[in-house]
Amino acid sequence: MTVCNRMPTARVLTQLLLFTIGISHNKATCPRGTHLDKLKFSLVRMCQRSEMPAIAYKNAFTLEECVREAKLARGLALNFGTRLRSKQMVGGSDAFAILLTRLQQITRPNSTHNKENRQSVWQQPQHHFNCHILACPENNTMRSLVNDSRYDYYSLYGEPIATRNYSCVPQVGLFQLQVRAASFVNATRYCRNATDIGGVAMLAHVASALRTDAFAALLRIYNEAARQQRERQHTLAYVGLHFNRSYSSEAIEYRNMEQEPLYCFQYVAWAPGHPRNGEMLANVSCVAVSSDNTWLTVDCERELPAICEIYTSRSVLNETFITAGTCAPKTS
Repeated sequence: MTVCNRMPTARVLTQLLLFTIGISHNKATCPRGTHLDKLKFSLVRMCQRSEMPAIAYKNAFTLEECVREAKLARGLALNFGTRLRSKQMVGGSDAFAILLTRLQQITRPNSTHNKENRQSVWQQPQHHFNCHILACPENNTMRSLVNDSRYDYYSLYGEPIATRNYSCVPQVGLFQLQVRAASFVNATRYCRNATDIGGVAMLAHVASALRTDAFAALLRIYNEAARQQRERQHTLAYVGLHFNRSYSSEAIEYRNMEQEPLYCFQYVAWAPGHPRNGEMLANVSCVAVSSDNTWLTVDCERELPAICEIYTSRSVLNETFITAGTCAPKTS
């Protein structure tokens, strides 16, 4: 009886060990955070403030604190007001706490006076908050920037984006529909040239509902304009997802352009009839997004438009420090 009981226990322990190893392997190969976490905020303009739509307003003691809040809110750019902060802190940390208390009080609709104050705050937030978190960055025209000696402007993209033909998906990133049809390999090359020298761009990461829907919308918007101009329309575009058997000899495994496995993102949008493991062909290993919000596998030699993702206009993605603006004095 004792021997019989030990044998299944040993098998169970072996299975648990293999399962644990599998979990460790998945954790080792899956990325931490999102693509935005690989970008760092950089000082773009001093003594200027962007009037792009904000997703949050904060009061922050330091630039680093404002940056942390922007990362949590998935902001792509921010304004930070050093002079405004200094005025709030003239009387010490207690003065800053009093300011926060007053701001909380005027958000309570207890009287007509409070309502008027609340409207004043949100109509001119630049006078009340020194950290403005923005959903999208400025483009190369910098048209939404205004002179304001209290603020400096920071962006995840380092410099104004060189190309004019791109779209911002708020809190997600910057993307360009490359309508020049090409094979998967050539589309990859075209994306690398989507920014000026020193910029970083590649076929877009697609593994999320927000991204898939946004890319499909880009195709539909383009097709509507093409229809009116009686030009060629496109229902498919390459994205940064392909199959490479060299990473998995036994199972079908898709990876993005940074070789991160698809299973890490827990999202797929395969179209009905998408080839499964046993049906996969050697040359049907690249993925295109469709205008109806789905993914299809296609022959990698097929010439299609492409969705490019612009990561930054600088050549270095992982800067280790933040350069603070010097426009605003520390005290006044």
